[in-house]
Amino acid sequence: MKEITLRGTHYEMGRQVGEQLRASGKELSKLTAEQTRAAEALVRDVAARIPDLFDEMRGIAEGGGYDERTVQFHSLAIGIVPSCTAVAVSGAHTTTGRTLFGRNYDAGPEHSDFTLYRTYPANALSHIGCCYDLLVGREDGINEAGLAAAVTGVQGAHTSRPGVWNHIPVRAVLEQCRTVDEAVELIRALPHLWTKSFLVADSSGSVAAIEASQEDLAVLRPKRGYGAIANHFVAQEMRAYCDEERIPANSVQRLEIARRWFELRGRQPSGVKREDLRQLLGSTGEGVRSELGAEFTTVWSWVAELGERKLELCDRLPEPDAYRVYEF
Repeated sequence: MKEITLRGTHYEMGRQVGEQLRASGKELSKLTAEQTRAAEALVRDVAARIPDLFDEMRGIAEGGGYDERTVQFHSLAIGIVPSCTAVAVSGAHTTTGRTLFGRNYDAGPEHSDFTLYRTYPANALSHIGCCYDLLVGREDGINEAGLAAAVTGVQGAHTSRPGVWNHIPVRAVLEQCRTVDEAVELIRALPHLWTKSFLVADSSGSVAAIEASQEDLAVLRPKRGYGAIANHFVAQEMRAYCDEERIPANSVQRLEIARRWFELRGRQPSGVKREDLRQLLGSTGEGVRSELGAEFTTVWSWVAELGERKLELCDRLPEPDAYRVYEF
């Protein structure tokens, strides 16, 4: 795991990233004519909604000596479809009265060399979160307002219509949103590429799962203050966009295990504790840790109490007692 801290305006942070990329020898593949058209369409569609990130892309291009349109395409429209789990429990069911949020990132072992970013924008919310080999995006994180967000990949239908990859809405939410309602509206406003699920929760106890495709979007708001997502769609209206033959073998099982875990732990008089969530994330069989052979495992995992400026992170295949505290 690498750790990087970014501070300043988005342009200044972008220059820092660009200089680091150039120093490492990073090259960005030249765009095809089709990719150039897609990048131009994305700029028209989303620049007004995430202007700060476009300033950061300009900084990356100038700091690293890259073509700006190429940076935009690689930032917005290139990524992977990870197979992950995220869980949120409102403070009504926890020992401390604070919302708990947990996230496992499941992928191939090549993704274990990920980065933990502490990001302090001059004119946006500070946040901490993880990603693998992205220019501006984040796969998950928490911000200073007590909002958490994570994305999980879903194999499904897609078209050539331009849209943003999974990690861009997460980064935008962490910087712009203080509440679940704000996060839902921002995710709804962005055009999506591929299919994916988001889980967002805030320190007030509000939780929402958002299932998104290029064609449609569904918002699921649990009534009991518990939410979880894996790698398939749950909303009936979204199932047509999910390729159910390509759902990871343990996706349905992970979601069911998380539900049973909440039903059991939520009845405890003392409420759900952080160690309960670490046990869920860090165990196979009675937990949601993935070990489907050498090519598919949990490569990072974290737990946070929303309202605190820290998370407990395990930077490898997690075990309940292997998490360390990282503050921002």
